[in-house]
Order: sequence, then C-alpha cells, then structure tokens
Amino acid sequence: MFRAIQSCLSGHPWVDRITLLESVDSTNTYAKKLASQGAPHGAVVLADRQTGGRGRLGRSFSSPAGLGVYCSVILRYDMMPERLMMLTPVMAEAARRAVVSATGLQPAIKWINDLVLDGRKLCGILTELGAGFVVVGIGINCNQQTEDFPPELQEVAISLSQSLGKAVDRAAVTAELIRQVQLAADGFLDAPSRWMADYARHCLTIGKDVQLIRGDTIRYAHVDGMDENGALLVTLTDGTKETVFTGEVSVRGLYGYL
Repeated sequence: MFRAIQSCLSGHPWVDRITLLESVDSTNTYAKKLASQGAPHGAVVLADRQTGGRGRLGRSFSSPAGLGVYCSVILRYDMMPERLMMLTPVMAEAARRAVVSATGLQPAIKWINDLVLDGRKLCGILTELGAGFVVVGIGINCNQQTEDFPPELQEVAISLSQSLGKAVDRAAVTAELIRQVQLAADGFLDAPSRWMADYARHCLTIGKDVQLIRGDTIRYAHVDGMDENGALLVTLTDGTKETVFTGEVSVRGLYGYL
C-alpha cells in the first residue's frame, strides 16, 4: 500500500514525509510524539490498524485492520491558538473534497467534524494542539461491511464500499486525502474564508433543531447559522440566542445521530 500511495503522490511536497505503520494505538498519539521530536510541517502518519483510535470528547474510533484510512498530519503555524479554531472545519471540508475526488460520492458534514453519507457517519476528525504544532487526525471508513463495525455502531456508521456497492482503493483515497489536506493547510493561511464558505454550504447541521449536550445536561435549540470561526449560532427554546463553540458540546439531532 505504501508504494501505491507514493506512486499516487509522485512529486507531491509531502511524499517523503510519510510514516506508514502496520499497527498503532492512535496515529494522533504517534504523530504528537514525532512532532515533539521536531517532525516538520506536513509530516504524515498512516496506520493499517489502530488499537485505540480516538475521536472528540473522549470517544473511540473503530479502526479495523485493512479496511479504513487512519491518518494524522502534523501542521505548524505561527499564530495564536484562538485563530486555529477554524482548522477543524477547514480539514472537514478537505476530507469531503477528497472523498468526492476519489469516489464521486457527495458526503455532507455534521458539525463540527463528521462526514455523513446516507444519514450515517463516514469519517471523523480529531484536532489536537501541542507546543508549536497541531495534529489533525482523520479516519475514513473505506471497505467495512456491517459486521466489521462494533454492534453499537452498525446502525450509525457507513463505509465508502457500502455506499458504492464495491470495494474502494484505499491507497487512492489516502493519496487524495493527503493532497487535499495539503491544499487546506495552505488555504488556511491564504484564504480560510473560502474553505469556511464551502464548509457551511455542506454542513447539514445548519437549519436543524438539535440537542446541545454538555455532560449530563441537554438543551434544545435551532441552528440559525455559523460564524466566521465555525461556531454555531443557535436559538434556544426560550428564545435566547447563543454561540456554541467547538470542544464545548456535542450536537445531535432530536431523533438520532443527525
């Protein structure tokens, strides 16, 4: 698979910065270790399998061997941490574009960090800040069938192959993901508003009635829109307007995942 990825990325500026692992607890954890040791902007960690894949708010990410894309990228920006708030939605749009380019499928985005196909989760993103670096982890379900997901995810998750009705080339999907992440990493500096506009256009959470979940507290709201930093603008049931920031809450539809 490594040679196939390299072939797809021939001439790409990040092609010589890729580390491919057979198995790892978490590509994000491994990437953070490399970053702390001086790994450069654009260093990529890929794994065939994760034994402890992680998502937002302490959730796990199912990562069976040989079936998905499990990728983490090290990015280095000289800016204040608050300016990095837009990075997760920008990378979600990058992952969406990668799927479109590699397969022709048209996933939507569930705020803040999930790609969705046919009402089910296709991809998750985890952004973590370190001292002088950011690690963006992206996991895409590629060739899983229903039995490959844990029982609790079988009605919630979907893979590219399930949607297409045939197997997909993981190397091609991986290469396109790296290509789009590199474009997004540059675009985040040069023209973040363009990426954010596309993110908002494909975000299915906007316009919906949702639950705002923080710990054991659930509040109900309507999502009116999104601000320039990717925070949700909502109206609570009592008419109060509020801004919901990433990392604070989980947003869920009134009747399920969406």
